[in-house]
Amino acid sequence: MGQTFSIRDKEDDPDYRFFLDPDLPAIHISQERKQSIVVDELPFEAKHRFCSEYGLEVAQVKIVFKYPWLLPLFTKLCQANDPKLVF
Repeated sequence: MGQTFSIRDKEDDPDYRFFLDPDLPAIHISQERKQSIVVDELPFEAKHRFCSEYGLEVAQVKIVFKYPWLLPLFTKLCQANDPKLVF
């Protein structure tokens, strides 16, 4: 009693490692398609903007970002009212 020991060694098993699936074809994306993809604002940038633009605390912004569906509504409310009152 009082001892722990490993029951199995998954990392050492050859079938545990990643291997390519031969049934999945390779995906090729053209350069034009790659350039046409537009990323609006990354979450980190949006969080920083909410803190600096609306004067909110990091903890407040984190709460809003837990519910991504709230972001458009929260943004509109902050633009129309005092952000601290909205929160």
